[in-house]
Amino acid sequence: MRIVRILLVVVFPILLFQNAHSTPSTAIYEFRGVWVATVTNIDWPSKPGLSVGALKKEALDIITTHHAMGMNAIILQVRPAGDAIYPTALAPWSKYLTGEQGKPLDGSFDLLKFWIEECHKRDMELHAWINPFRASLHSDDPLHISHPALIHPNWTVVHNKRLYYNPALPEVRQHIIQVITDLVSRYDIDGLHMDDYFYPYPANGEAFNDTATYINQLDYEAPLSIHDWRRNNIDLFIEEANRVIHRVKPWVKFGISLLGYGAT
Repeated sequence: MRIVRILLVVVFPILLFQNAHSTPSTAIYEFRGVWVATVTNIDWPSKPGLSVGALKKEALDIITTHHAMGMNAIILQVRPAGDAIYPTALAPWSKYLTGEQGKPLDGSFDLLKFWIEECHKRDMELHAWINPFRASLHSDDPLHISHPALIHPNWTVVHNKRLYYNPALPEVRQHIIQVITDLVSRYDIDGLHMDDYFYPYPANGEAFNDTATYINQLDYEAPLSIHDWRRNNIDLFIEEANRVIHRVKPWVKFGISLLGYGAT
């Protein structure tokens, strides 16, 4: 089995808006989490198109191995590229799971529920990890007819040969909020996790092509620079995500792992 990246920290990477009702008897003081990436089959599953039995076996191998190592949380990537590894009307099934985007598992078996139950049996937390604004890993990837990026091409921006949702559009942010609400409402997850994929990083001098949206939304009485405007778009999204998560289930943790930059 491939080695899964391990996170050993005293607290959640950046634990936003921690539930104020936590008590010393229930709080976890040392968070020992393991990221399990599904995009391009980095960690799980080992390859697309496995049977449900093989998928469950690989999942159990990861869970039991890291439980034995003293880990107390799994951070499972459930939305790798505008798709999903669980049944939902808001995104197609992931090709990294079934081999073909939009193709369901046999019997539409709910693997996310399986991961949650197996983690909880071992007193481990299961955090659902989403990539909010990555619509597709490559801009020329074929998209299933149910993929929101195909239904709403005006929501997307191609950058560095990848397809992104435009965070400046209120309808895009609302769609991702619906994804989050669906996850938190239907699944007994312990946390909702995001990594550093919001606006893409600069690539080969190519600018993110959202200038027209910026000009259209510009407040000429109190104009923001394009960089501050982008930051504000993400602030609006994070604020609403936090509100929705804790309105539905106040005890669910909300965390973001950011890429740090250093300067000399």
